[in-house]
Amino acid sequence: MLATPGTVRKLLDPACGTGGMLAEAQNYLREHHGAAKLYVYGQDYNKRAFATAASDMLMKQVDHNGAGNNVRYGDSFTEDQFAAEAFDYFLTNPPFGVDWKKQQKEIQNEHDRRGFDGRFGAGLPRVNDGSLLFLQHMVAKFEPVRPAEHKHGSRLAIVFSGSPLFTG
Repeated sequence: MLATPGTVRKLLDPACGTGGMLAEAQNYLREHHGAAKLYVYGQDYNKRAFATAASDMLMKQVDHNGAGNNVRYGDSFTEDQFAAEAFDYFLTNPPFGVDWKKQQKEIQNEHDRRGFDGRFGAGLPRVNDGSLLFLQHMVAKFEPVRPAEHKHGSRLAIVFSGSPLFTG
């Protein structure tokens, strides 16, 4: 699929920090699958990290879909900048053990109101570790499987401690 000329894929890092993983993902694709395009998207709530990522993407001439604002500022849980988007790939290293008390009311409301039609239908983890929320946030943005349209679902790579896998 990636070897087919004209292939376009989208990648999201919802906790992109300074954007290093976004740039490296695109570098890898350019080196190994030059016929394909990878549009990278990122979001971070830390102003300095966001500013670094956004400027780094400009300096490295990272491909974007024409808008030029694929790295955006905001909290992925309460200010989802890509709410209507689905992505082919997800690559992230969200912060470990960061609590989500400040966002609890909004997240709980989405969970109660939307259930499995929202991002957090699978349940809410302990308030002292939001890693599982990142996983649910990304799964909710998976591309559907449609072989006739050459859509084969999404792939996700996440770095986090084992805690969310055992305690939620």
